[in-house]
Amino acid sequence: VAELAVVKMATASQSTIAAPALVAGSNEPSVETDASSNFDLGVLEQFIAAWVDAWQAQSLGAYFSAYHAEFEPRYQDSVSAWRSSRERVIDNAGWIELELSDFQYIGEEAGVIEVHFWLNYRSPTYQDDTQKKLLLGREAGEWRILEEINLQVRR
Repeated sequence: VAELAVVKMATASQSTIAAPALVAGSNEPSVETDASSNFDLGVLEQFIAAWVDAWQAQSLGAYFSAYHAEFEPRYQDSVSAWRSSRERVIDNAGWIELELSDFQYIGEEAGVIEVHFWLNYRSPTYQDDTQKKLLLGREAGEWRILEEINLQVRR
């Protein structure tokens, strides 16, 4: 199981979280919000660790279930193109080793949490270190990935 260590707790003024998309025809955010803005950082860490574990285990069902229904891929033209690409890469990897480090909780705004971390990826054909930014929102009471951004990639 992937383990996370929080290395920095940022203040709300440091947050660079974009507001969530609005539901068509309303002024309501498309993610569940909690007026108290309270959440359990441990639960969030467990969610991210489970996503990393599913990716490493090449368990596509568990991997894709970590993504929010409103997820829009940054590097593909559509969700279906992104999903096909991820299926191909993950299925054809043979094996995948992932190591997560330098986990940082950046902040929360309007029910959207921002975290950053480094992810070391190794497979028989590819290796890199990527600094990732995830924006996470709740869906049916569970954390899900709204946006996944590669901030830096070192090969």
